[in-house]
Amino acid sequence: MIIVDDLSVDDTKNIVKEYSKKYSIEIVELTSRPSGAVGKGWPCYVGYSRAENDYLLFLDADTMLLDESVLKDSIKTLRSLKLDYL
Repeated sequence: MIIVDDLSVDDTKNIVKEYSKKYSIEIVELTSRPSGAVGKGWPCYVGYSRAENDYLLFLDADTMLLDESVLKDSIKTLRSLKLDYL
């Protein structure tokens, strides 16, 4: 799992450090953005460029997955329909 901390002002870094003791998590701390970069495009690109697996899932800080089956069902659909993205 890769978490990109996009100049957050909350306690993201410390929370992720605690989770990384139990799970395999890489945290990427952005300290600046390229000129003209706004929104989440740049942080998503940074996460994408570090990824090494077949599937990517981009979530924002306020996103909650209320049911674990969402991920399993999504991967099942990707594989069965031979999709590149969902």
